[in-house]
Amino acid sequence: MSGLLSIKKINLLFCLVLLYFCIPKIDLFMIPGTLTGFRFQDIISACVFFLLLNGSVKPNSVKLLILLVLHALYSILFWENFQSALGIIRFIEYYAIALGLCYLARAGMFPKFLKVSFFYLAVLSILQFLLLVPNVDPGRGLVISHEFSGSFGTPAELSYFIVTSLFLLSIVDRKLSGYSFLSIAVLLNGVKAPALSFVVLYWDILKKINAIAALFLFVIMCIFIYIVRENIFLGSQMLDIVVTNITTANAGFDDLKSGSSMMSESSGTLSHRIGKWTNSLSLMYQHPLGLLFGFGIYSQGGAVDGGILRFVYEFGLIVSIIMIQKLNKLSFVFLLFVLSVNLLFDAFMSSVVMPLLITAFICLLDKKNRQETS
Repeated sequence: MSGLLSIKKINLLFCLVLLYFCIPKIDLFMIPGTLTGFRFQDIISACVFFLLLNGSVKPNSVKLLILLVLHALYSILFWENFQSALGIIRFIEYYAIALGLCYLARAGMFPKFLKVSFFYLAVLSILQFLLLVPNVDPGRGLVISHEFSGSFGTPAELSYFIVTSLFLLSIVDRKLSGYSFLSIAVLLNGVKAPALSFVVLYWDILKKINAIAALFLFVIMCIFIYIVRENIFLGSQMLDIVVTNITTANAGFDDLKSGSSMMSESSGTLSHRIGKWTNSLSLMYQHPLGLLFGFGIYSQGGAVDGGILRFVYEFGLIVSIIMIQKLNKLSFVFLLFVLSVNLLFDAFMSSVVMPLLITAFICLLDKKNRQETS
């Protein structure tokens, strides 16, 4: 990135990025053959892109774009996945918003961005929790529920936006205010999986407060043991079904696109989630080429509720291993955080979380380069 922008451009950038995260996801019109419609966020991303376009393009960015295009061509030729072309456009949008966040961080305005956005989301979430304001879900429309989601489509997006924003703040400011612990209240929206990401986020603080950390971990272990005890028999039955589904059921691509589950519906939400995972694993088991090089961006169709598996499915085992090595070399804590937010959520494909992760990567890379040159 070049030097700081003018004050007017920074203020405009601040407003655009704030609107990107604060405007509900509403499809202005649908695009045939795509998973999502055209939204205000697409317009805002384009505005940010042209605002930051200064004629200088980094060689690494060009190389990455070329690799994505080649992967998309491979996906189209071998798997007839034309969605991969849209996937590249989406990644460019996320990268534009990430650059906008980077400029705000360099101008010292990222903490202000978080204060304004968190306050707005807190007020909106409280109103949703009190059933005074509906959640705006792109798939289900207006939803009245105690499971608040702020301005985002689902409660999970809100939870992961909060924890990822705080992780980015810890990189930018190198400290977290004591008030940031209040953000854990977002877990009241019914999504418990982000608790693991909060543990990674506050791990350094927990290590310094040994008594509280020990008590915290003890409570987590008790809950874990209770859950295991209650579900051990159901889990063993499911494991047998999972192995059978992967190796013998031979799921087809139509099963994946329809989101159907090969497991019994009587097992509930967990069954549906594991069913989607086993469909993916079965296809990779049947097609070694797809296992190694992936089936292409958006080849998974809708939500998978597992970004790690989704990344392996769409980009292949080889790229996944390389990515893990790169992130580990940059920052082991960052690798753990990326894995935690992608364990039960498609974070790397989320228009809410992915820009924040890209921003964290750029900031860590800049920090590492400064240390090597100093």
